[in-house]
Amino acid sequence: MNILPKIGVITVSLFLCACLTQIDSPSIPQSENSPEAKEDISSELYYPIDNFTAGITKKPFGVYITPETSPVQPERFTGYHTGVDIETTPEQQDEPVQIYSISDGTIELNRFVNGYGGVLILSFKLNGQSYSALYGHLKTPTDISVGDEVSVGQTLTVLGTGFSNETDGERKHLHFSLRPGIDLTLNGYVQKRSELSAWIDPQEFFSSHSAAEPE
Repeated sequence: MNILPKIGVITVSLFLCACLTQIDSPSIPQSENSPEAKEDISSELYYPIDNFTAGITKKPFGVYITPETSPVQPERFTGYHTGVDIETTPEQQDEPVQIYSISDGTIELNRFVNGYGGVLILSFKLNGQSYSALYGHLKTPTDISVGDEVSVGQTLTVLGTGFSNETDGERKHLHFSLRPGIDLTLNGYVQKRSELSAWIDPQEFFSSHSAAEPE
């Protein structure tokens, strides 16, 4: 009895079935919870402080400041403003003014910086692009540490007391700036207008993306 041909037919049949199974089987979709998928998820945005837009009354992005022409007196800085200053009201001078995380992200810096007082830098992603947000003139120390993961809308700290070490002698206000990438650059001013291209106008950034108002 010749069984070899039958074995050959069975072997070929099994091989063809395996090939067809591989061709017809759909690829397994990537989980949204995987690290690779998370990198491309767009993050919600939140304003860094109450009254963000209305509070930018003295130093918007890119304005040229000198001690003689500054709308804030006395003034010790000269240059093109790399961020926006959000002013506080007279009623807020003796009240805690909360500062919020504008996105899910990571704290990259938290320390005292000359010219600012307390500073936090938050890195985050939006539409697959990395950004760094600098918050200046904050109360120190805070409960936030470098490396902490924070959530959009989370209270990070409060503004520092005006004309104290917390603001390095400055009035009570928030200096807020944005740069592309994960970046620890601290300059509040630059000396050439062309250097402003390394920063992003925060007002334009928020107006071009959907941002939630603080409650």
